[in-house]
Amino acid sequence: MPTFGEIEKRGKTYRVRYRDPSYSLPGPKPRITAPVRFRTKNEAQIYLANIQTQIATGTWQHPREIAAQQATQQAQAEITQLTELRQSITLAQYAKTWLEQGKTQWAPATYRRRKSNLNAHILPALGASRLTDLTQNQILAWYNSLPTDGVKANCYKTLRALAACAVGDSETALEVSPVRIRGGGKERKVRGERHLLTWGEVEKIAEVIRPQVRALVFLVADSGLRINEALALQRNDFVTDAQGMTYVRVRRALTRMEAGVIGVKELKSADRVSERRVYLTDRTVQEMRAHLDMYAGDRAHAVVFPRTRYAGNYCASQVVGRWLAQAAREAGISLRVGEYLGWHAFRHFSATMYGQAGASVAALMQRYGWATPAQAMAYQRADAEYDRMLTQRMEQLRQ
Repeated sequence: MPTFGEIEKRGKTYRVRYRDPSYSLPGPKPRITAPVRFRTKNEAQIYLANIQTQIATGTWQHPREIAAQQATQQAQAEITQLTELRQSITLAQYAKTWLEQGKTQWAPATYRRRKSNLNAHILPALGASRLTDLTQNQILAWYNSLPTDGVKANCYKTLRALAACAVGDSETALEVSPVRIRGGGKERKVRGERHLLTWGEVEKIAEVIRPQVRALVFLVADSGLRINEALALQRNDFVTDAQGMTYVRVRRALTRMEAGVIGVKELKSADRVSERRVYLTDRTVQEMRAHLDMYAGDRAHAVVFPRTRYAGNYCASQVVGRWLAQAAREAGISLRVGEYLGWHAFRHFSATMYGQAGASVAALMQRYGWATPAQAMAYQRADAEYDRMLTQRMEQLRQ
């Protein structure tokens, strides 16, 4: 009777080989080498005897099948371990990673605000909870416990952004964000309504405000630039086209950096640097020319509205805000109870005038840098006089 398998001494160990019992093609059966070496010949003989028994009882498996099964089991174990790890991540743990990533991706002011919201109001209440355990009811109870509407809106937006990031992150098991409170990110303002400026009031304010920002009044009332966009302007942002009309290139805005330092950021749209052109009226162009000659340096990149004459330092919006408030009082601007007057009122005034001049929704969006038609629709003209004018134009088109 032929001997089953073969044992061969290799150095200090023994190698075992045997013919593949599952091979059914003609010719010699290929040899299968045991996956391990044996220290003694007796151990090798015992291994062969076990293989022979398995073949006889029909329980033998090819080593490749065994290795594949073991690999599958190991992969499943790793998946289970990874799933448990992803499910175990707490809000505090994820917030730490989120902030580290955001430090290089967000504006400095955004990073400081979100970090402050997390440390002061979010993590003390929710930090120990696993992300996958957070519920809408838990979020709602936390939201209602916050002290003021402003804190509620700011903290809600921070938590909503964190949860949205976690949903798309393979490091967590969060599939649906539990941060879903209708209107949770909207602050219920208690400062009242914005004062609606008239052209006469704009001129009165320009007459009494500090001379170095007189032109700023006409500029924002005409162009509708946001105050931090206007304060970030440089001399070479004013351009005269081939037709002799002057426009301003809006490319930057002031931002507050670390430790309260004022910096400049480029405006972006869909992760690209954004620039819009805003044409100016002749009156504003005259005011700006006089201002540039008087207060701005001669260099192309000279700051248009410096804190001090010919200086390269930017003037903070808080500073010109105080100057505006003082000028409004001196100009005798009458505010009703609950009304307030800030630089954004000039942007509102500009958009209203531009809309009443017949600007389309697309034109309003382009000029004022709005992302949605809904923002522009608020300034579309809709009154009897405008209706009569449009009807007359229709009649002329038919002739």
